Amino acid sequence: MKTTPTIIILVATFALLCVAAAVRQSNAIHIVNDTDEIHLKINTSTQTAPLVEIATSGTTKFSLPATGIVPVAYGGTGAASVSAAKTALGIQSGSITNAADGTVTNTFATAFSSAPVVIGVQTGNGTTTTNTFTITASNFVWNAGAPSKVLSWVAIGAP
Repeated sequence: MKTTPTIIILVATFALLCVAAAVRQSNAIHIVNDTDEIHLKINTSTQTAPLVEIATSGTTKFSLPATGIVPVAYGGTGAASVSAAKTALGIQSGSITNAADGTVTNTFATAFSSAPVVIGVQTGNGTTTTNTFTITASNFVWNAGAPSKVLSWVAIGAP
């Protein structure tokens, strides 16, 4: 196969354009196209704390600490712990064993604003039973129809 000088020049030009399009600067990464420049800073030495910042044409469009609590407005939970994040997202979970009559009432640690969706997996006692749930914003009553059943559950709803 014969390679023409024109193809070699085109490939070399394309490679140089790619290198020029994303250039590492001393304190950021700059991505440039024909009409705009996007500036991305990540944990630069000029910052007093780790930072992620995106700027276009010199105007910061998005900025947040790279460590710590990420606000809900930027896709975080606004929480500092797993427990608080679950609460902020409206997620609670647990495991309960029903009583001799086959029922148990579970009160949520934090009430929901309306009745959540409760998903459960039942184990124990080998007997197949029909499960019924009565769900409110503050609790659910589970009737497994037989004693000694264990329910692992997750509730998802509006906090």
